[in-house]
Order: sequence, then structure tokens, then C-alpha cells
Amino acid sequence: MQAAKTTVPPRASILNMITQIRERKLDMPLLTLWAKRGVIETCFDALSLWRQRAEKVEGEALDTSHYMAEESPEDIAERMSDFFSAIRSI
Repeated sequence: MQAAKTTVPPRASILNMITQIRERKLDMPLLTLWAKRGVIETCFDALSLWRQRAEKVEGEALDTSHYMAEESPEDIAERMSDFFSAIRSI
């Protein structure tokens, strides 16, 4: 039995596909949460960065450190539940 031959697109085609993917923004709603006492809050404008990659972004820094899920699980769960409830009605 012979192995199926695969064709590899030319390098220019691959680079073109990568460029198209990079330029395309996500169009689904996105919730982003980060730690107020962490690297993201200190070094970046998280919402601005996410809005470069997605159309519908909401989120905020939570009063936690790096270990968000361990420090504030109820708060995170509530925010996720609210987010998914809201987008379910869209």
C-alpha cells in the first residue's frame, strides 16, 4: 500500500495565510480577567491589547495576585456566570 502523497503549499501561500489570520479579529464575545496585583496590571493595558485581537471584549482587574482562582473563586465564578448568561441572550 502506497502512502498518500501530500502537497505542501508554496512558502508565499503559507505566509499569506498567516498574515490573514493575524489581521482577522475574533468576533465572539470575550471576557478577560486578570490580577490587579500581578504582572498584567503592572506592565500592560490588558483591555486595549485584547481589543486589538477581538471585537467584543469586556473585563477588568480583580483584587487578587497571580493565584486568582485560589484567592477569589466565587468572584470569578460569578463574573463568568454573568458573562455567559448575558451572551446566551444575544
